[in-house]
Amino acid sequence: MRVNLLLLLLLLLLSRAGWSSSSVLLSGSTASAPSPARTGAETSRPNIILLVADDQDLLLDSLRAQPSLRRLVSNAGRSYTNAFCTTPICCPSRSSILTGRYVHNTGVINNTVPYCNSYLNGHENRTVATALQATGYRTFYTGKYQNQYSNYTHVPPGWTDWFALLGNSVYYNYSVSDNGVRRNYSDQPTDYFTDVVRHRSNAWLEEAISMNVPFFMHVNPPAPHRPATGAPRYQHLFSDVLAPRDAAYNVHQPDKHWMVRATYPMNASVQAVNDALYRGRLQTLVSVDDIVSDLFEILERHQQLDNTYFIYTSDHGYHIGHFGLQGEKRQPYEQELRVPLFIRGPGIAPFSQSDQLTLLLDLVPSILDLAGVEPEWPLDGRSVFKDDPLIDVERSPPPRELFLVEYWGQWVDDNKTFFGECQTFDQGFIHDCRNNTFHGVRLLNDTHNFLYAEWIYTGFVELYNVATDPLQLYNLASDPATAALRHELALTSLELLTCGGERCNVLSDRRRRRLSIE
Repeated sequence: MRVNLLLLLLLLLLSRAGWSSSSVLLSGSTASAPSPARTGAETSRPNIILLVADDQDLLLDSLRAQPSLRRLVSNAGRSYTNAFCTTPICCPSRSSILTGRYVHNTGVINNTVPYCNSYLNGHENRTVATALQATGYRTFYTGKYQNQYSNYTHVPPGWTDWFALLGNSVYYNYSVSDNGVRRNYSDQPTDYFTDVVRHRSNAWLEEAISMNVPFFMHVNPPAPHRPATGAPRYQHLFSDVLAPRDAAYNVHQPDKHWMVRATYPMNASVQAVNDALYRGRLQTLVSVDDIVSDLFEILERHQQLDNTYFIYTSDHGYHIGHFGLQGEKRQPYEQELRVPLFIRGPGIAPFSQSDQLTLLLDLVPSILDLAGVEPEWPLDGRSVFKDDPLIDVERSPPPRELFLVEYWGQWVDDNKTFFGECQTFDQGFIHDCRNNTFHGVRLLNDTHNFLYAEWIYTGFVELYNVATDPLQLYNLASDPATAALRHELALTSLELLTCGGERCNVLSDRRRRRLSIE
């Protein structure tokens, strides 16, 4: 019965997400997105800069390495304290950032061929870049694109200028597509990829400002992704720092799904390796902070700060030592799902915070909202500015109270070789495998704060009251008192696996009553 359900879900996923030419039109409609109100006389559409880190955590104190980001963006703008990814892995999450769609609507369900390439082959013609460029914006992409991007002659539509890494994040010995021309870099200090991204971004920004047209920059440094190699000038920093040791660090959890149950506490040498990884991650983020400070120096020098929005986030979170797991993601817990999200720009008050439930899916509708552009495809996210007090309250939709968490474990490798279920793995190090496929619901409102996840190959369930158990130490799935809630969250999760457009954001009245949300 469970395998049949899985096959039905997979067939539905593939039919909806790029495996037919009309799939992107199947998921309902989206409401028009009026542009947000702005203070003062509006003389031009705003410039927009989106900087997306790779694998940056929110809950492991990585922001300690970024004083410029804190001073220039989070303190000078708005911090979103409940910002989440919906799929905690690179390629799927980055497809959502570009399209504003859940991965069950893009078909980019993991990092491997053919799934990552389904984005390259089917969804690049409907992105934030194509929408902005069609209305007069100059656009620029630099840094990591998608893990399986390898054809340097291929420049996706919508980008005026293109400087993208071929393959996954590295710091030395790599190649990029420079507007369709392959450029090779070696292991010299000047080849450090984050610095190359910084210099290219600086040059492009100077040129874009001189052209006096609105621009959109999408900057994607490799940091702090493995191998987390710091720039030579910063490798002396954080020399005595250890990965955070909270109550969930290196503890065995017998009430978790099989992969965590099979993990035993890290020994001293494995802990030392992960501490070194943590230090390297911090060192790499100092170079990302250099990007932030450089871009703001240029904007200020050219008097563009009052007409530019700067957005900073990561493609997903990260864990180190959580339940004895080595540094990775691919799990449904808070450390993997929560992301930093800061926005600075005209009309946004300094030192402001929003606790609204915000998703990476919301970046595309928010950016288009700022630019006054209406999307031509259904968006599963919604503009964060519709809940902004600067905006007419009549624009505000019902508040989002939940979202879908979905992760489709990898079951083919890059050579399309079928993987069976994982039985063993390196000590506490998560690998993609098909029996690590789960879906669930993160529910967060004034009365409920729960995380529900179900592994679809085994039916194993985890349920946490995050309000009382922020580290997810106590699985409540077997508690009879949670049976009704667990049942409703299971049904909600299945409903969301087929959602599209605004239907992804609003609970039905029936579901609301049964969850006792009213």
